[in-house]
Amino acid sequence: MGRRPNFSSGACAIATVLLAHVLPVAAAELQPGLWEISSKTERNGIAAAEQSKTSCLGPEQSKKLAEMSPRPERLNEGCETVDAQKTRDGFSIQMRCAGIASVDSTTLYVFENPRHFTGTMKSTVTIGQRVVTNTLTVEGRLIGECPR
Repeated sequence: MGRRPNFSSGACAIATVLLAHVLPVAAAELQPGLWEISSKTERNGIAAAEQSKTSCLGPEQSKKLAEMSPRPERLNEGCETVDAQKTRDGFSIQMRCAGIASVDSTTLYVFENPRHFTGTMKSTVTIGQRVVTNTLTVEGRLIGECPR
């Protein structure tokens, strides 16, 4: 008898991999400094605890981010970019993955100014007859200078 896939961890792993490759894309140059990034997750309509972390963005990183494309450079095997567009103030990307778990996801990031951005990733993960919908909402804001 085959091993039953762990649906929860598989969906989280896929979402994490997808976000890791599209999150650092900026339509405009973000201001270097100490950033607070907050995220909220909802799975099948049930909210999880909000998480927050800080990250230091240096001047060189900021310039590199502004030059990046909305198309992920690396995808998991079985995944494809359906649509990727850079907009005036952000980007959108639609991805689809097939395999033991099929995933359809849509990501939208809006860079309101060099000190603030928001993002939403919605995904539907299907394994057999089981379907899970996930929504990840992210907000980043500059909170000061990087520690020396």
